Amino acid sequence: MDKALSVCKDIANLDSCMSPLKKIAIALIRGELTLSSEELATERLKVCTECPDFRHMTRQCSLCNCFMDMKTKILNTSCPKDLW
Repeated sequence: MDKALSVCKDIANLDSCMSPLKKIAIALIRGELTLSSEELATERLKVCTECPDFRHMTRQCSLCNCFMDMKTKILNTSCPKDLW
């Protein structure tokens, strides 16, 4: 567990780690989420896992802090590096 928490070393960073989840929850409540096809989500996630900015332990992007297993399944999202 200590390794997983090393991504959020203090309380100030905890908010930035939780920010992507808040954005997804708000969009879900507003009905603004459109899911991608399973094929597209798989292709996106493959790009992510091969990227040097992918945190394998938490499965997050180190640039946007998003949880990529979730983000890749949402159609109207994009990679911060414009890789997808």
